[in-house]
Amino acid sequence: MVITPGTNLLQVSNPCSTPCCAKEDMQNVYQVMADLNLRYARMESYYESLSRNVNTMQAMLVGLEL
Repeated sequence: MVITPGTNLLQVSNPCSTPCCAKEDMQNVYQVMADLNLRYARMESYYESLSRNVNTMQAMLVGLEL
């Protein structure tokens, strides 16, 4: 089994002619990867929300200085 990292993804491939692990194991791996993708999306959304809030606060501070 070959696992190749990429930007926000993992590519799992099996260059062998026969699988080297059971189908149930791969299903578990795919489920964990799906869970990680959901968590990543949630963290990215949280980061974007924080970024917007900081930008809003900076704009308000500039208004108070005038």
